[in-house]
Amino acid sequence: MVSFIHSQRRMIGLTLVELLTVLALLAIAVAIILPVIPGVSTRGLGIQCQLNLQAIYQAIKLYHLDYQGYPPFDTCSPQQSPPIGRGLLALYSFVEYDPQLANYRRIRTGYLNSPSYLHCPLDRSQKLNADDDNDGKVDEEFFNFVDDDGDGKVDEDLKSAEYCSYQVNEDIVKDSGDAFTYLRTRTGNSADPDASRQLSRLCIDGVDKIPYFADDTTVITWCKHHRRTLKRGGSPADLVLFLDGHIKIMEAPQPDNNVVGWRRKP
Repeated sequence: MVSFIHSQRRMIGLTLVELLTVLALLAIAVAIILPVIPGVSTRGLGIQCQLNLQAIYQAIKLYHLDYQGYPPFDTCSPQQSPPIGRGLLALYSFVEYDPQLANYRRIRTGYLNSPSYLHCPLDRSQKLNADDDNDGKVDEEFFNFVDDDGDGKVDEDLKSAEYCSYQVNEDIVKDSGDAFTYLRTRTGNSADPDASRQLSRLCIDGVDKIPYFADDTTVITWCKHHRRTLKRGGSPADLVLFLDGHIKIMEAPQPDNNVVGWRRKP
């Protein structure tokens, strides 16, 4: 009986060689899996960015139903930095002067329920929570609509386009209409074959045509923060949002190619 118990214990236990073999196999598995994890994470952020762009598309459709136009952002001088207007941020909120309060107040528009939809998760250069008024505190008004710097007004600084990843200054500008990723008006040349492929004809006609129906191949905006990981034909690529709701992976503007951001077609 005693010998049977000892025999069972020997069968249940692992020898040193077997233990080392298991550890070696685990080490090999970890070595194979670890390099893949960053790529999986990056792809996940890319999917989140596409969901953001899809939310922007749905919000812009609702905005257009209410106003027969698109969020104001540009003037006839797109070189102004940033151009006048809230742009895509108007899909979330805007600042309005209330004469009864003799003060500014921020109003949520309701087309987007969070400002995070306007920020690409791969954009590390901007922060939604930033101390942009240099008061030594992280600003909270973007989310809470408060006067965090104690100047008696609801802060307006976060209405600026620079807080939206999908309406920022382009690194490579092919023409004035490509200066920002989101502009209602891209060209002032009525003879341009792409003149109908823009969200507004403000610069051509002097005033907006309301209602104005742009071509479905019009580019609403694009995200430039995936160029290190996204490729098209071996070249860096962007996620491009079109007016018909499609999101395409398309070649990005580069110094040695003829790609212009807003002129890209599906």
